[in-house]
Formats: sequence, C-alpha cells, structure tokens
Amino acid sequence: MSLTKEIDNLTMILPIRGEFSLPDYFALLQADQSVVKGPFDLCSRLEEGYPAIVFSENPQDHGCPFYFSGAESGRVLLTPKFPVDVADYDRALVFAEKDDVVCFFFARLEYVAEGVFHYTPAPELFQRKVRAHKRLSMPGHVVVRKQDARTFACDIVDFSPGGISFKSRNNDFAIGEMLLLEMEIPDCGVCETTITISRREECGLSNAIYGAQLRLTKEQTKKAEHLYLCKKGEQIQNLSKNSASRLHDLRWRD
Repeated sequence: MSLTKEIDNLTMILPIRGEFSLPDYFALLQADQSVVKGPFDLCSRLEEGYPAIVFSENPQDHGCPFYFSGAESGRVLLTPKFPVDVADYDRALVFAEKDDVVCFFFARLEYVAEGVFHYTPAPELFQRKVRAHKRLSMPGHVVVRKQDARTFACDIVDFSPGGISFKSRNNDFAIGEMLLLEMEIPDCGVCETTITISRREECGLSNAIYGAQLRLTKEQTKKAEHLYLCKKGEQIQNLSKNSASRLHDLRWRD
C-alpha cells in the first residue's frame, strides 16, 4: 500500500474544513451519516500502516496524515506521518476509508510513547458513503440569484460535478428552492447553471451550509467536469509539492 497515495485519496474525499471549529465541521458531515458499531472494533481490523487523517481542534488544521499502529486495551494507536505538536492533538476527529465508506470518530489523547499516539475513542463510529466525485476545495465565492432577481454572494465550501455546497445566512434559501448559480474558478473557467437546494445545516448563530444539486445540460455537464478536473489537477500538484517540502524538512532535521 502506498501511504502517500491513500492519504491523498482520503484528503480529496473529505469535505474541506474551511476553518470551521471541530464541532461545526462534524455538523457539516451529519447530513448523510449513519452510526455503526464502536471505533475500537473497526480499528482492531485495520492492518498496521493503514492511512488516516486526523483533525485537531485548531480551525486552521486541514487534516494531518497519520497511520494506524494497532488497537489495544480499548485504545486506538496512531502514528503521525510527520512530526506534530502533541498538544495540538489532545482532542481529535479521526477519519479512515474502508470499503468505499469513510469512517470517523472523536478521540481523546491519553499519552504518547515512542512516537505513537494512544487515543481513547468515543463510543460512536460514524460513516458516510464515498461520493462518486470527490469533493474539491473551491476557495472564493459564487453568485446565487433567486427567481425574484435578488442576488447573494456566497462562500464556497466544496464542489464536484454533481453538486456544490456553500455558506450563507441561515434563512437565505429553502430546501427544494431552485436558483441560478454562477461560479468562476481562477485559471480554469466559468460555469453558470441552475441548482436545487437539497440540504441546510446550521453553522454558528446566523449562518448555514447549503448543499445543492447541479441541474446541468449535456454541455454544462462537460463544462462542470472540465472545471472539476482542472481544479483537481491543481490540488494534486499542491499535495505533491507539500509532501516533497515536508520530506525535505525531515531530511534537514535528521
């Protein structure tokens, strides 16, 4: 198994955190999740070296690559791929992909021994199906227009050729509402299409994350896929550069 390849794959699957607090990021995932048996049972079945992404409570943390190092005495053992500040990962949200399902759970750090983080997992293990198109980070804005011509500038959360999610005020849009959306991806192009709001998740006191399905013609589908692949290629390049930079730093530490 290529740890780098699997980690990058998991990173592309997960919705972008976008500087949300850990509880708010967890809430973002709740729309299509289910609860299954406890995390310890899953982790005891994952071979040593199986990849994971761990999020700390720091809103600036967009996921750190770890790998599973076993499970014993009710604890889950995880080892970071790169050196991390132990204090940052006292409380964490842990993700792993297994059989086309993303599994995740909260965990509390008990201690670190020989570089291995010993976590006590929360009782619940959550899971969500892997999307046909993996979500991509889309920093920036979309312009959304209602049928009465009112216009809203919204912050993008993530995007795939089948759907988009964005942040706006809590009562701006209703479930089932059809809207016109214009999205521009720098260095890739512009796409304008209609969307249907499919879900709404509260985010803070007055904001919400809206999920929407893209209603695309054949030509618009080609355009959306072009934008998606263009942005995905850019992110893969960035992931490769980040990995190379971290490896360079490690060599200098040695």
